[in-house]
Amino acid sequence: MFSGYPVPDIEWMSLDKFTTIKNTTGKYIISDFGRVLTIINAKPDNEGFYSCTGNGTTNSLSQRVFLNVTCTLMWFLVLQT
Repeated sequence: MFSGYPVPDIEWMSLDKFTTIKNTTGKYIISDFGRVLTIINAKPDNEGFYSCTGNGTTNSLSQRVFLNVTCTLMWFLVLQT
């Protein structure tokens, strides 16, 4: 987790897709001053490595994590006959 004064600029990236992640309605939420990334309705194609980089006035730190999506949420309706 990154902290400091002034608050560092924090950037999330999908390392598998080589894309920077921004707040995207219905897909991603970045909160807590950039320190928390929430993936809305995570699916198997969201699986992979993500990095979080904090850029401060004097240095930069990065942390990498692997997200494993094992299954999607499914609802079943059982009909009785």
